[in-house]
Amino acid sequence: MQNSKLGLDFTKVAHAKDVARKIADDVQKFVEQYSTVAVERTLCRLLGIDGVDANTVPLPNVLVDEIKDKGVLGEGILFFLGNAIVETGMNPQQIAEKVAEGTLDITTLPVHPTDKIKAALKPHVDASIKRISDRRAKKENYLNTIGEGPKPYLYVIVATGNIYEDVVQAQAAARQGADVIAVIRTTGQSLLDYVPYGATTEGFGGTFATQENFRIMRKALDTVLSGNCADMESGPVFMNHRRFRISRCEEEDRS
Repeated sequence: MQNSKLGLDFTKVAHAKDVARKIADDVQKFVEQYSTVAVERTLCRLLGIDGVDANTVPLPNVLVDEIKDKGVLGEGILFFLGNAIVETGMNPQQIAEKVAEGTLDITTLPVHPTDKIKAALKPHVDASIKRISDRRAKKENYLNTIGEGPKPYLYVIVATGNIYEDVVQAQAAARQGADVIAVIRTTGQSLLDYVPYGATTEGFGGTFATQENFRIMRKALDTVLSGNCADMESGPVFMNHRRFRISRCEEEDRS
């Protein structure tokens, strides 16, 4: 029998958990009937949609705003994208670009059968899931074959606002044995609807967390390495607590 150091009655604890579970289940049933712009934008990115329009607004935002403004957000962006793929023969990226140009209205196209829409979406969804799974398998292989190194980790922060200046500091830290490079995110980024696209050279108390900035930092830290370890990922890098891993084969070189 489980004993409580706090004198808790575990019968009551179990009852409370059961009540909480029922409440959560009811809430879940309610929210499943609806969606949000954040969820729909994520689904656009799952299909590989990237880039910005002429006003530097991300294409996923453009697409989702299109259906939100027309009152059909609840239908889901995948329905409209899948239907557009069947109707036009274009891929999701091409469709997004046409919508951004104002030459295609995905909400007014003839509606095709659901099975055709699902079949049109499947290759794009499968490709994205495979890419994620492959990267996870690659990381796990490195952890199993190289390991994570001794702990506690040596943690270094860079936060100039300019990703290229951050790179200089990060490389210097890596050469001195840093295990974790934390690129602090610019103040208030989480409050913005979207961030600048591509590499950024200005920030406020930190650097914008963009995909291009991640790529620049990862490549820069990989160049610190040498020999056949040059493309391996091991030591972690954070961008305001968003962790991605970089090579740390230097740990093996020093040992």
